[in-house]
Amino acid sequence: MAMFLLSIVTGALTLVNYYAVGNGYISSDIALKLQTILSIITIFAVILYRGKRLRKSFDGGQYSIFTFKFGVVFISLLGNISIEILLILYKLGYINSII
Repeated sequence: MAMFLLSIVTGALTLVNYYAVGNGYISSDIALKLQTILSIITIFAVILYRGKRLRKSFDGGQYSIFTFKFGVVFISLLGNISIEILLILYKLGYINSII
């Protein structure tokens, strides 16, 4: 349960970080450092998640799907990493605008 809540918090802080750098409240250097910390915390949340990760499919097929809580943790990881990649590309000059 703690890793589930931690991933929700890091996801929300990622959105706040993206909003702040997009509107010019903080510089891209500070945003990139903060986003790196948030991404590392989210990676630890995925690794240390102790709940059930998979369940059988709804139609009884041979494949498995993520449980709701692990799905939220995993989506938070994808969001954190995508925002970090966006900030890195902005910092390297490959894109001209964050928003």
